[in-house]
This record gives sequence, structure tokens and C-alpha cells, in this order.
Amino acid sequence: MNKIIASLKDKRFRYGSFSTAMVLFVIALFLLVNLVAGQLNVSKDLTQNKMYSLSRYTKEFLGTLEKDVTIYALFKTGQENLMFKQLLEEYAASSSHISVVYRDPVLYPAFVESYAKPDESIADNSVIVVSGNKHKIIHAADMVTYDYDYNTWQQYVSSIDIEPQVSNAINYVTLGETSVIYSVTGNNEIPVTANLVKQLELSNYEMREADLLLNEIPGDCDILFITTPSRDWSDDEAERVLKYLQNDGRAIFLLGYSQSLYPTMNSVLAAYGVALGDYIVIEGDTRYYMGNQITLIGEFVPGDVTQNFIDKRYVPMMYQATGIDVLPLKKTSTKIEPLIVTSPSAYGKSNPESETINKEPGDTEGPFNLAVTVTDSYYTDTNHYTKMVVLSSIYMLSEGYNNAVSGTNWEFIVNSVNWLQGQDTSIYIPSKSPYSSAQLSFNQAQAGMMALVSVIILPIAIIAAGLVIWFRRRHN
Repeated sequence: MNKIIASLKDKRFRYGSFSTAMVLFVIALFLLVNLVAGQLNVSKDLTQNKMYSLSRYTKEFLGTLEKDVTIYALFKTGQENLMFKQLLEEYAASSSHISVVYRDPVLYPAFVESYAKPDESIADNSVIVVSGNKHKIIHAADMVTYDYDYNTWQQYVSSIDIEPQVSNAINYVTLGETSVIYSVTGNNEIPVTANLVKQLELSNYEMREADLLLNEIPGDCDILFITTPSRDWSDDEAERVLKYLQNDGRAIFLLGYSQSLYPTMNSVLAAYGVALGDYIVIEGDTRYYMGNQITLIGEFVPGDVTQNFIDKRYVPMMYQATGIDVLPLKKTSTKIEPLIVTSPSAYGKSNPESETINKEPGDTEGPFNLAVTVTDSYYTDTNHYTKMVVLSSIYMLSEGYNNAVSGTNWEFIVNSVNWLQGQDTSIYIPSKSPYSSAQLSFNQAQAGMMALVSVIILPIAIIAAGLVIWFRRRHN
């Protein structure tokens, strides 16, 4: 007994006991940290496209909210989509004005029906965003965009639209009525791409059509959307557009180089000091074109419409563009500012019969404006204020060119429309690709190795180190 008591008082035993206690403490601390992290739902989004996280632009928008918003998620109990739920929780965490409520449509059928229109069904996994007496239903089918692969004859998910749908629904229920855009028709104009229309609708706009060949511009028109026609306007059409613009009108022109002349339509632009060039822009600087010299990579000029793109280092792509010339004679009240420009090495070829793309005598010297804003004001019985955006490549409507620059072209168009309407130009939230976001920053083998190190190797190493220290000190 005395030997046992003596060994307990031995210095080596005390050192060994202390080392063992430290090892146990480290192990307990490691387990506690993991337990707390699990209870607090602490995690890090490692997907390339941050599929489980809100963009900083949504968070900045949420920081401006002044009205309370409730997001009702219609999930069946136990069948919640992890990504969907994580994103909704991020909304609540990003603003004290937002609350997320889950309603099982099986348990609360009357609640769901109270928001549905007659003969309208609301599917599971849909969302209802409510603020005051305004609400917006986001159907489950609207949060995923499908496309068709003609090589495999199979449908596939092309984009996940949860964040843009929910963010713009919050914008809709808190910031007022939907603005109406009228796309000009009547002369076989190039149509606005269906998916671009969808992006405009996500930004709280409604797109309609106006045949100016037969009718006046509707009184509820907030913005005219004008694209390249297959024939020139009539005098009546030009007069209708001019009358609209002179009375606080707003318009966006997406035109471009064409061998056809549109003198009547161009007279409307000339009234505001700008004209489309009768040449096609050739870029001479390899940094400002892609593939060929008429596929231009423009440079954004700092301003309200473009600053977001400059900050993100995004670039637009414009194909077969012409220049937007500022006329020497214009009203002193008219202000023209560039949005996108070429490099100084660009030049314009006006001879369609030329057999070379190289610069020749007589070609127009650059640089060129590829997109501009035009503002004008005058006073009659009251102040009138005109706002226009003019783009010199109709191919900015193209889904292919838009995808080539990761959505910059359409985001620029939406930002331009927002500027025309006096809205915040940063509310546009692009969709997310399910493919880029599904790729993690580490592969499966690396993930397995991380789990092996943190769960098995590290604890065993700590215990082994403690035992070695205890054994050595015991025998010293």
C-alpha cells in the first residue's frame, strides 16, 4: 500500500498524469467544437458558383429593406430540398425584416388556396412572398430553367433561378407596381429573346407588344424596346415615337450595322444628336476581340449603368457592331455619354464589297462608341425629361453571345432598363448554372482524406503523442 501511495507521489507519475489530462482535454475540446458547429448549423459553401449562398448583390439589396417580408415555403414535412432551405434561411439571416415560414401544403390546404387564383394550382416546393397586402407566388417550375440538347435529344437543367426569383419577388412586394415595357412591332422587328424577357420579368417588368404601324403608343408604356426592323418606319411611326419621347419618354434601341438604310427611323435618333454609322467596326487590338475582328470585346466606361461590371471585371461581347456617332449639331439641352467603347485601334469599314478586313484608305478612324445614354430636357407647361439608351449591336440579344460572357450582355440590358426607369441598377440577380456550381473546390478523394484526417488520424495522433510523452517520463 505504501508503495502505491509513493508511486502516486512520484514526479514521473504527476508528469504523466498531466500529459494524459491534456490529451483528454484536447480531444474533448475537438469533440465540443464539432458538436457546437453542428448545433449552430455552421458551414462553408465550397461550390464554385456558391449554390448554397446568396450573392453579395442580394445581401446589399436586402440591407436596404424597410418593410417586413414573409417568405412562405410550401414544403412537405421531411421532404425539404437542402439547397432550397439553406438559401431561404440565408434570406432570414441577412435581414431582420425577413422571416421564413414553412407550410406543409397537405396540412394547410386552406392557406395555400387563399393565395391561389381561381382554377390555379400551386405545386409543392413553391414559394409565396408576402409584404403588407401584396404577394407574389413563385411556382416551383419557375425556379428551374430547362433546355433541350439536340445532340442527345434529352432535356437538361440549364439554370437554377431560386435566388433571382425570390429576390425579385421581394423587390416586387416592397417597391411598388410593375413597370410595363412595350416591344415595338409592325415591321418584322427582330424579337426579344424569350429568356431575356424572363430576366426582365424577374426584375419586376412586364413585357408587351405595340404595333406602331397601326396604333399609338399605349398610355401605360413606361419604356419602349426598339430592335432592328426588316424595313424602315413610316412617317407616322417616327412621329409617334418622337411624340412619346418628348413627353417624358424612355426608350432602349438595340440596332446594329446593316447595309439597309433606315432614314426615317434614324431621324428619331438624329433629333437627339446621335446617328448609327454606315460602317462595320473592325477591332485592331487583339485584347478587344475574340476569334475574329468583328466579334468585339467592348470596354465599359465608368457610370451608373456600368460600374457594377467594372467592379466585377465583366466584359460585354458585341458582334457586327457599328459605331454610334455624335452629331456636330444637336440641342444644347441634350447630353450624350458613352457606356461601351472600342479601343483606339478600331476602325470602320463602309465598303461592303471590300475584299480585305485590313485597314484601307478611306476607312473611318476609331475609337467608337458602341453604347450610349442620351438625356434631354425642355420646359413647356412643365419640365419634360427624355432618357434613351442606344446599343449598336443587335446581337446583344443573342443567347449564345450572352452565354459566352457569362450573362454580361443581358445583365447590361437589364441594368440599362433599370436606369431608364430610375431603379437601382444592381438589383439584377443572374441565375446560377447547376454544372459549375456542382463542382467542388476539392474532389472526392480529397474530401475523404479530410474526413480521415479530422475524424481518425488527428485524434489517434494526439492520443499517441500523449502516451509517448507519458511513457518516456515514467521511465525517466
